[in-house]
Amino acid sequence: MFIIYYRENLCEELSVDYKANVGDDISPPTTWDEFARIAQFITEKKGPTVYGSGAMHRYPNVHYLFQNRFRDYGGKFFDPETMKATLNSQAGIDALTSMVALTKSMPSGVEAWGFAEGLTALLNGDIAMWISWPLVARWAQGVNTDIAALDWLPKTKVADKIGYAVPPGGHPELAAGFVYAIASASKDKDAAYLFAQWTQSMTESLHRVQLPVGLRDPYRLSHYNDPAFRALWGGAGEYLDALKAGSAAGVLDLSILNAAAYEDTLARAIGAAIGGADAKETLDGVSSEWDKITETIGVDAQRDAYKNWAAKPNAYFN
Repeated sequence: MFIIYYRENLCEELSVDYKANVGDDISPPTTWDEFARIAQFITEKKGPTVYGSGAMHRYPNVHYLFQNRFRDYGGKFFDPETMKATLNSQAGIDALTSMVALTKSMPSGVEAWGFAEGLTALLNGDIAMWISWPLVARWAQGVNTDIAALDWLPKTKVADKIGYAVPPGGHPELAAGFVYAIASASKDKDAAYLFAQWTQSMTESLHRVQLPVGLRDPYRLSHYNDPAFRALWGGAGEYLDALKAGSAAGVLDLSILNAAAYEDTLARAIGAAIGGADAKETLDGVSSEWDKITETIGVDAQRDAYKNWAAKPNAYFN
């Protein structure tokens, strides 16, 4: 589940100036236009020491950011009858254009940023806003990070300075996930299943979602409401509230036959647009490639898969 990490101390410091210049309060942005205004304002006031925002633009994770924004702009991935890709709709062009424009408030070289570069910038205090996965909160706060397994992790300079919020549009991306599986050749499938069941139990899962080395997000109501978790650091309650709100309104990754092939093509194309390629031409090209993938899989089979996915309440929210 993606959430916004933002510098609460900078918002407080710049609140009067922002109100005087922009006319609004500086607060967690609820629209992408507002996100861009705040990011640009912080860059103008604090750059190059601190930039307004940063983002994961490098292949492959960049497609998550587009999937999220595309649907906020009213986009649909396919025509449900013909199964022709509709990424090159006006919603897609507007979403991609705004993504590219936002790089003006970001550090030089951000087009090559992956997760590690964005994380480093956030923890070092170089950027004011970043959209990413929940595990970052524990690292930014420095909660139980002094262990050998996290020797690679940059030391945080922003502990007690970070706030948390649902991303603009109110429908954050449920970006990827983990599942348990039992090997078909397992010699003791029952024991393997019972182990998996135990790790997901209410008590054990609560422990695991708080581990600094764990990549698991809180996902049970009991996780969000646990008093000890909410007291793990000063802003833990705000963090858990943001995740709970996001989980109720989050949008699913595109889950159809061979979804990875579609996402791979999309991620590479978005990277090209961030590098300077025309947004419409880029999305025309991606839509054409998606059509070829669909034809290879089989239009009828993919139509059934897409309609099944699109019928889910959190595939689209418009």
